[in-house]
This record gives sequence, structure tokens and C-alpha cells, in this order.
Amino acid sequence: MLAFLLSRLLGVVLLLIGAVPENVQGVYADAGSGGVWSVLLSLLFLAVLTPLGEELAFRGVVTTAPLRFGALIGVVGSAVVFAVMHGFNAVPITALITALIVGLITGEARRRSGSIWPGFAAHVVKNALAPLMALLLAWSLGSRARGSMASELRRCGGLGRIRRATKVTTSVRRRRDPTATAPKRRSRGAAAG
Repeated sequence: MLAFLLSRLLGVVLLLIGAVPENVQGVYADAGSGGVWSVLLSLLFLAVLTPLGEELAFRGVVTTAPLRFGALIGVVGSAVVFAVMHGFNAVPITALITALIVGLITGEARRRSGSIWPGFAAHVVKNALAPLMALLLAWSLGSRARGSMASELRRCGGLGRIRRATKVTTSVRRRRDPTATAPKRRSRGAAAG
């Protein structure tokens, strides 16, 4: 446990001095351009194995130990630690807030159920949602747009994926159908008549 905490502390220090790349989640986006197997393996690691390890560590140890001092200290304290450990992701304040919310939900689920598994299920859904939505968008756009989608996803991480994927979707649709940019408005006289 001490080694884990020291490695996280080192990561924060490296981020502060600028030695860590801005997009630490880019590896998941890169996998999206490598075919079905790389996407499935990325989802396995991102959406199953990572939440399993984090729930065992945070809800199995970090939440359980302080619960003897009360629910507030156990749940909120572990959620804050969880958020700080995730705070150096691609968009720090967004990642920090998201991790705090996930930590509160999974910590309370752990406290009420006495098990890490409800929190694990919530964590899996949260971690799988953004990559699956980006993947579905890429497949729905067709092969011509997949290359630009993959390059856009490589440039952003975390919550930025969906925002940028939406922009790419819009721009590709505009290229395919110039009339798809906006619906035509009726004049006031035509609407009344």
C-alpha cells in the first residue's frame, strides 16, 4: 500500500514539473484505431480490470479502515483520496470532480451493502460509457469518417472524447450533405398561413 501511495505521489510531482504528457489516457483512444481486438482489450482493461483493482484497493481497504470512525469519515475520506489519486488525468478539475462523485457513490454502496461489488458495477458502467459511445459514433459514421474520428480521439482524453467526437460527427455530416448544417426556417408569414 505504501508503494502504491508513493507511486501516485511521484506521478503528481512529475505532473507538476511538466514531465508527464498532458493526455495520459491517449492510449485508449489509440487502441480504437487498431481494430476490434484492440478495442475489446482496451475495454477489458479500462472498464473491467481497472475498476476491479481500484475497488479492491479503495473500497476494500481505504473505505473499510476509516468506516470504524463513522460513515462520514469513511465514505467522504475515501472519496477524497480516490479523487486526488485521479486528479492528474487529462482535464484535472473535471477528472477530480468526476472521481469524487464516483468515490462517493461507490463508497456509500460499499458501506450500505458491505461489499465492493455494487460499487464495482457502477465503476464499470462509468468507465465503459465514454469509450463505448465514441466507438458507436465512429461505427455509425462509416469508414470514411473513422480515420478522422480516431485522430480526434487520439488528441483528447477523458470527458473531452465525447465533446470532440460530437464535433467530428457534425463536421463529417456537413461534408457528406451540405444541406444538413441546419434545418431551414420558415418565414413568419408562411407559418401563419
